[in-house]
Amino acid sequence: MKTLHLSIILTAILVVIAIFALPELHLVQAVPYTSPEEQYLFSDIVMIGKVISATPYSPTYTKYEFQVEQYLKNPQPQDKITVFAAGTNKTQSGGRMPQTVFDVGERAFLYLKKQERNYVVWWFSHPTDSLCNPAPTQTDLNFEYPSTVGFGYDPLHITANNTQSIFSVNAPVIISYDTWNNHFTTKTFDVVINVKSNPDSKLIFNDTKQVELKPCIGHKTVVTSFVPKKIGRYDVEIIFDNQLLGTTFDIGNDTVPEFPFAIPILLLSIISLIVFYRLKFRIN
Repeated sequence: MKTLHLSIILTAILVVIAIFALPELHLVQAVPYTSPEEQYLFSDIVMIGKVISATPYSPTYTKYEFQVEQYLKNPQPQDKITVFAAGTNKTQSGGRMPQTVFDVGERAFLYLKKQERNYVVWWFSHPTDSLCNPAPTQTDLNFEYPSTVGFGYDPLHITANNTQSIFSVNAPVIISYDTWNNHFTTKTFDVVINVKSNPDSKLIFNDTKQVELKPCIGHKTVVTSFVPKKIGRYDVEIIFDNQLLGTTFDIGNDTVPEFPFAIPILLLSIISLIVFYRLKFRIN
């Protein structure tokens, strides 16, 4: 296990070094996946609006003025906002269309980060044809952010139901999953939770929870529990909104929760931050 962890750490270091060596354009084309929770919580403003004007600002950035149609986070008193986005042309290298290049009159779903006195568009912003229906109320916008959220955040949590946080036979294991509605209308979702023995993939526990979530930023944590009867390794699968997410944990006599995906998640965190700061630009 130590050898495996060392090899993963070495790989992480090599990936980080490679990222620093890559040209900026390659970073734009190979940005890491970020969950809806991360996208929302790491933005200073989230909004939907239409492009009023687009002006080249630099060889790699465009200055936009947007007419705000809906604020989804941190509403501002003004109904117009100026932002800066990476990209100047919709047919850049390799024919890949940048998601953060917009036409005048086009509607966009924007995630904005404040840098000094300016708002910069996160790479996961994108064009859209829709508005949130219904629009979130001020009450919807006033929710506490999970303290565990960071780049590389995992919405699936496995915990032992005891004060020592130790997994053991015949002791409940708590499984929780943070759902998020990334659609423009209110939706009802099934959250399917499967636990399988490893390595034979035998299903030993199944639960389905149903949640109704408001559009765009609707969220809720689903919780269930099961009692393992044998020592061994277990796989947990979550099926939500046509996506599959999983993790693995061990049950022993005195097993402290160990998550084999912790280092990859940390690596994703490092990569995300590096990408952001490599793409960061300064405005005088």
